[in-house]
Amino acid sequence: MRYAGNDHGFAAWLLVADTLALRHPGVSILDLSDWNWREAYDRGETPGSALRQAMACNDTFGLWPGRDT
Repeated sequence: MRYAGNDHGFAAWLLVADTLALRHPGVSILDLSDWNWREAYDRGETPGSALRQAMACNDTFGLWPGRDT
């Protein structure tokens, strides 16, 4: 809830996104710099879709071989 501004729906969405990130590629969403998770949530994106976009836009993780596209 600390990162979700007491919004329970957004907190649950972040938890799903973080769980997916921890499974593959094995990092937390907090390790992905400068991604606006709230904006993705407000647009109605799924956590998986937002994670794929964040990974693709991230300078470090976007170039990892074998990442899902």
